[in-house]
Amino acid sequence: MREKYGYAERVDVHLPSAPRKPTKLSKNTKFAYRQAIEHFETSWGGYLPATTDNIVSYLIGQAGLLATATIKLHLAALSHWHVTGGFFDPTKSPLAKATFKSICVLHPISQAQATPLQLDPLELIHGALAMQASLAEKSEDWVEVMRCRRDIAMLLIGFWRGFHSDELCRLHAEHIKYENEVAMWVHLPRIGDGRRYAERTFSLPALSRLCPVQAYSDWLAAADIISGPVFRAISQHGALSESGLSRGSVDRIIRSILKNENHSSKQFCRRSGFAHWANSSDWDLRFLMSYVGWKNEKAALPYLDSAMSFGDLMLNPSWALPPPGVANI
Repeated sequence: MREKYGYAERVDVHLPSAPRKPTKLSKNTKFAYRQAIEHFETSWGGYLPATTDNIVSYLIGQAGLLATATIKLHLAALSHWHVTGGFFDPTKSPLAKATFKSICVLHPISQAQATPLQLDPLELIHGALAMQASLAEKSEDWVEVMRCRRDIAMLLIGFWRGFHSDELCRLHAEHIKYENEVAMWVHLPRIGDGRRYAERTFSLPALSRLCPVQAYSDWLAAADIISGPVFRAISQHGALSESGLSRGSVDRIIRSILKNENHSSKQFCRRSGFAHWANSSDWDLRFLMSYVGWKNEKAALPYLDSAMSFGDLMLNPSWALPPPGVANI
């Protein structure tokens, strides 16, 4: 029986651990956890429930083969399997924790960051889309007009509020009030659990250029939307979907826009771009955190660059950039 379940010969039983309440998982997390469990059992040949020795051996065997972030995900999946089954959780043992900590030191998790979407490329993209919409109106191509108006509104609202794609998907017309040349006021109701889907209310002012309020008004007029999701799919015949765009669809549309404007080699971040603009415009950090919805400085700092400046004493503003062939220190 011990061999079937992978128990080490020197360990006969596990002492029961303090009961922990299993956390609710999203559909994507459940799928990722199933893949992790399958990798542990099928690819590596482990048995469940596992012992601390099993987990440590698995960690050592996968270090360098899998990304550290992937190993961390697999640990979370194994932990969840044991907790939900009422078994002792070997991933929380001191030895397993120390092993994973050593792996993190030898193979640190690299944080890939997208390029901030700056104001200059945003203006170029907005200008190109506005011109496309104008030409489509003249040729009475109303489907193209709708697509351009939607994409402009999506870009500008996403940029000026630092929205993620899933937040754009949550926008509903009945929860938004606006007045041209003044502002728009938006309420995001709570959806499910988690801080990211908490209830939020915010305002967005009208601007002299790249105005999100005007873009929203133009999109509603073009699509004749009164209620329901703001951003929706548009068929080739101009039919508007009843349901809103998914997060993946929003990302694909944004990538398509950037590709058409010769930015296909870069992945732009609207939130980071707005944060950089606000920081360079001397926004107070606490006000910026409140505006975007960051709970603490730790959440905000990855989106901001620390500026080093010697003012007018600098002979060359590019002093911080190493010459070609010289590695960063």
